[in-house]
Amino acid sequence: MIQKPISAIRMKIMFFILILPIIIFGELLRLLHRVGPYSLHNSNLDPKRGFIRTSDGKTICVNYTDKSDQVVIVIHGYMSSSRRSYMKYADFLSKNNIDIVAMDFRNHGLSSLSLPISAGYYERFDVIATLKWAKSKWDKVHIIASSMGAYSVVYALADQSESQLPTSIILESFGTDLKVGTRNTLVEFYKFPVLIASLIT
Repeated sequence: MIQKPISAIRMKIMFFILILPIIIFGELLRLLHRVGPYSLHNSNLDPKRGFIRTSDGKTICVNYTDKSDQVVIVIHGYMSSSRRSYMKYADFLSKNNIDIVAMDFRNHGLSSLSLPISAGYYERFDVIATLKWAKSKWDKVHIIASSMGAYSVVYALADQSESQLPTSIILESFGTDLKVGTRNTLVEFYKFPVLIASLIT
C-alpha cells in the first residue's frame, strides 16, 4: 500500500490539534507557578526588597541584605524564584559576613511578566541590571547561578567591559537544557525561523 504524502493543510491541523494544546498548557502552568507576595523573614536576617529597571524596560525584584562590603548575587533557574534562592544560601552567607542579592527573573516571582521565557537570551538583561546595581553598592560582587540562570550569566557577561565583571562566578547545572538555549540563540540572535532552529537542534 502506497501512502500519500501529508498535505500542508493536514500538517497545520495536526499542529493545532496536537502541539498547540501542549504549548498552551505549559504556558498556563508557568503562569500559575508565579509566586505571589511572600515573606523572607524566617531567620534573624532582615532582608530588604527592591526593584530594578532593565535596559529593555522590565522591572526585576531583588531581595537583599546590606551589612558587609561584599555580596553574592544568587540567580535562580527556570521555574524557580528568589525566595528559593534566598532560603538556600542566606544563613550560610550571613554567618560568613557576606550579603546576598536574590533576584527574580522576568516571568518569575515578583518581577515583570514578559513572554516568552528565552532560556537566558532576554533574561541576560535582568542579570546585567542586577550586576550594575550591585557593583554600585558593594566592593566585591560574586555570582552563583544555576540552570537557566547560568545561561543568562554567560549571555550577560559576554558583552560587558572588564569593569562591569563580577569578582567571581559559580555556574551550577550549566548545560542541562543546551538544546533550548541553542535554539533560542539561533532564533533571536541569528534570526533563524523557529521551525528550522528546532530541526537543527
